[in-house]
Amino acid sequence: MGFATEIFSKRLRELREIAELTQAQLANELKVSRGAISYYEKGERTPDIEFLTDVSELFSVSLEYLLGYTDNIEIEHCNLYETYGLTDTVLDKLEDNDKIGHILSNILTNSSFKRVETLLGNAIEDYKIYDSTAIKYLSFILSTELQELIAKALHDELYAQYTEKDNEELMEKVNEALKKYDDFFKHSLIEDVSKAIIETSNHEIENLEKMKSSTKYIARSKVHKALRKTIY
Repeated sequence: MGFATEIFSKRLRELREIAELTQAQLANELKVSRGAISYYEKGERTPDIEFLTDVSELFSVSLEYLLGYTDNIEIEHCNLYETYGLTDTVLDKLEDNDKIGHILSNILTNSSFKRVETLLGNAIEDYKIYDSTAIKYLSFILSTELQELIAKALHDELYAQYTEKDNEELMEKVNEALKKYDDFFKHSLIEDVSKAIIETSNHEIENLEKMKSSTKYIARSKVHKALRKTIY
């Protein structure tokens, strides 16, 4: 049994069990026999590209993940863990908020970050000489360096959003807010919160419910929920 076949057999079984599907149910979704699923899970049969593609599509995982070349289940993230050490969870956060990426870029391109790299590099290379006291001291130095880098990055990111006129208006608002500071805590201020109402047609709701109750949707949901908790 080759490496890829062995890994695939384990991951196919893992995905099926996470999705709470029987071999017969999985076979039905993939349009193969239950016996074929059994052979694949035992590593007694090497999957062809069509079967791999069907499994990848069913569970929405990458071919690289199925064959053991990556631990990232997201297809678009499959090579980034091996290259940069970035997991699906980290990449999802970067995709959800591009400001985080801007701040990280600012920190990493700051010339002062070289000191952080040097400290970390030396610590990793000479890890045997670091006792608890040395580690605490190193943590203190790194924290101080990173605090300054983060402050600089936040300053640049925030102030890059404002024009000179914006800054003047902002300062006026700040001064006005400071004058009202005492009154703010003496009185209970209740703000009306408007709620956005999204109208969805009954037909769309019905289709959504059908999708959520489908075997494929449920299988994907269970697999992604479980693997994001266990892999990273």
